[in-house]
Amino acid sequence: MDKITGTIDLMRIDKNKIITRTYTNKAGEEITVKEYSFDVVARKDPKTIKEGDTWALNESHFITDAPTKDERADKVKMNIVGKGIQIINKRSTTADEARESINQTLGRTPPNASNLTVDESNTLKQARTAHNIATQVKSEDDYGDTINPEDIPF
Repeated sequence: MDKITGTIDLMRIDKNKIITRTYTNKAGEEITVKEYSFDVVARKDPKTIKEGDTWALNESHFITDAPTKDERADKVKMNIVGKGIQIINKRSTTADEARESINQTLGRTPPNASNLTVDESNTLKQARTAHNIATQVKSEDDYGDTINPEDIPF
């Protein structure tokens, strides 16, 4: 999961950039909100704050005031008002890496679909479909009977 936790120092925000906006919702009620726009920017080089064997706590983003049109035109340096922290799991792998690791552990080579004939390709598709169904089937059906995934006709 890629979750970023952000913190903003409220003493550093420009109070003049807090905008009050009023609108009417679907129920016909008039709603007034105060909004503060900001930008969350990824750091080029995340800074590691703390680290363990299987995790790292990185300061991966910074938060600035959202620039106005005039500030963008004048290329004004933005006020940094906060930071974004991200916990990185060092042991995470992609699905392909996990699949490859399992195949290596079991000592098998996955079939290369580009080398298969049409019949072999259809058989492989049927096997994958049966596997997907079997892994999604509960151990008991609605009537309390046990379902054996091997009994699925494919």
